[in-house]
Amino acid sequence: MDIYKVFIILSQQIKRKNMEINIYTKDKCDFCKQLVLPKGLNIKLIDIEKDYKGFTPGQVPVMQYNGMNLEGPHVINTILDLLNNAQNGNFKK
Repeated sequence: MDIYKVFIILSQQIKRKNMEINIYTKDKCDFCKQLVLPKGLNIKLIDIEKDYKGFTPGQVPVMQYNGMNLEGPHVINTILDLLNNAQNGNFKK
């Protein structure tokens, strides 16, 4: 399956089911400040240092979606950008 089709399917799931993308961050994190969060995606930012009990990644930022953990601002920004473009129909042939 074409990678763009995968992102189109994911973006449709996000839009239809209101699926949430969790991104774990913390306040004093230079890498977290590099994240670019597009509007229109259901993104929940979770600050692991503020009243949070649960999954705590060893390093941040970490994006969690559908059981996958993706680390690093470059990887997260690329995936969010692809999802946003797919949701907006930019990959239609």
